Parts: sequence; structure tokens; C-alpha cells
Amino acid sequence: MNDKDKAERLAAQLRENLRKRKEQGRAKNVIPAQAGTSGDDAPTSA
Repeated sequence: MNDKDKAERLAAQLRENLRKRKEQGRAKNVIPAQAGTSGDDAPTSA
């Protein structure tokens, strides 16, 4: 596995974590407006 694969996997993991945090925040109604404005629709499976 090269550095590009590591970076892509890490980015996918961060996007997934951000999505989960946003869903939890939406439930509590405390989601930051600027969070995840780009890359939200990108596939998270590498």
C-alpha cells in the first residue's frame, strides 16, 4: 500500500466520521453551518 492509498483511506474515514457527527448534531440541532460544505456526496468506500 502506497502513500496515496493511505491518504485516500484516511480521507474516506474522516468523511465518514464527519457524516456521523453531522447526523448526531442534526438530532441535537447543534450542527455547525460550515461543516462539510464540500465532499459530502463523495463515496466513502475506497
